[in-house]
Amino acid sequence: MATEKLKVFANTATATGTSQVNSVSLLTTSSSEQAVLKTITFEAADANYPVTVAVKNGNATLTAPKTSVAGTTNVGNLSGSQIVDVSSTVTVEFNTGAAIQNLGYADAMYFDYTAGMYRFKETTTLIPRSAAVRTASDSSGTFDNTARLGSISAPSTSAYGVIDASGNNMYFSNHSSNSTVKAYNSAGALITHAGGHTSFTLTSTTYGSCTDGTYIYGKNTSTNNTLQRVKISDASSTNITMSETVAGQIANQGGFTLYHDGHVYIHSIASDAEIRKINVSTGAVTKVGSCSVGSYSAGAIVTKAVNGTFYIIEVGDLKNSLLNIVNLSTFVRTTITGGADMNISTEYGNLGLEIQAGVGLFFYNDNAAFVDVNSMTISTSTFTRASFGFTREVNGGSSASSFANIPLHQKLEPALTRSTTYKAYADGVLIEGVA
Repeated sequence: MATEKLKVFANTATATGTSQVNSVSLLTTSSSEQAVLKTITFEAADANYPVTVAVKNGNATLTAPKTSVAGTTNVGNLSGSQIVDVSSTVTVEFNTGAAIQNLGYADAMYFDYTAGMYRFKETTTLIPRSAAVRTASDSSGTFDNTARLGSISAPSTSAYGVIDASGNNMYFSNHSSNSTVKAYNSAGALITHAGGHTSFTLTSTTYGSCTDGTYIYGKNTSTNNTLQRVKISDASSTNITMSETVAGQIANQGGFTLYHDGHVYIHSIASDAEIRKINVSTGAVTKVGSCSVGSYSAGAIVTKAVNGTFYIIEVGDLKNSLLNIVNLSTFVRTTITGGADMNISTEYGNLGLEIQAGVGLFFYNDNAAFVDVNSMTISTSTFTRASFGFTREVNGGSSASSFANIPLHQKLEPALTRSTTYKAYADGVLIEGVA
């Protein structure tokens, strides 16, 4: 018969870790050992991440996980004696969770129908990126977009941006004159794609198009039930058969064509009662109603709110509180009241851009509307185009002007570094010679 021996033990571990999960083993028993833990204490902190601490005995968790706020110290202890059986390990796990990446900076190309292209981008020194929700005043005066890029005429009934597989910005312009899409780099130079093609041809009278980064999607103004799909890599074109007819975006009187997460969203004109959602894999069409925003609109954007929900924002007749806010998870429309009249008399392009997480900025002439779906508020009249760096009026014009947005959720900054300092302590009695 084995003779049992009792031995008091104590174990302290102190370290700094850079991984998501850091574990400390406080006690491991052999097949002939048991233990009684009398005290377990821990503390941990990380400047950039919250730290969740859990004490585990094998697969069993001895304490409910406790989470601290980033920059604070997580301190705790396990009260009462804990029995540790043979062949078991007691660990303290420090978990900082998923990597945190802040949004990058708003970035778009403004295609002016008479004055060529302007890069519209935030500076990187004046904006508090650590703030989850920012106000209009945080962005006013922080843009550098006064330099004209290139000398070409750049009419655009729709425009959109994307980051390619190599991490380069691409700004697409749907030219109103010939239903041709062209792409430009950050310097305003025309991009030559594989095979030497510099443009993508859409069906005649296609005023609105969009992209998922692999394909360009366009719907002409006729009422047939096909959506054109053009592959960026080789300019080849196919058609997607839709479950019903959908009218494409019309040149005048507002409307939009936007892409998000496997669907194309189309509002043919500002006064149309319905926004259509087209599944690009199946062609299935769904609709949301009561979407008229008056006779004209300043355009629309897709934006990702701080809580992770994606929305479409479309600004129309603010004098009568007409604007669309469509939750893309539920495809339900809501609206908010307020905002001064922007005097939108006509619209041939898309004058909206995503300026912050969940926030759109919409221009018309000297006015700018700032719509925030995080707080469901709208502000106008105090924001002018000059406060955002434009020396000339911003409007659609007779041949169309548009912003090509690079989506902010694509412009993530590098993950914040982890540096988790942690300490764990345990003491108790070890029982050796267990039969």
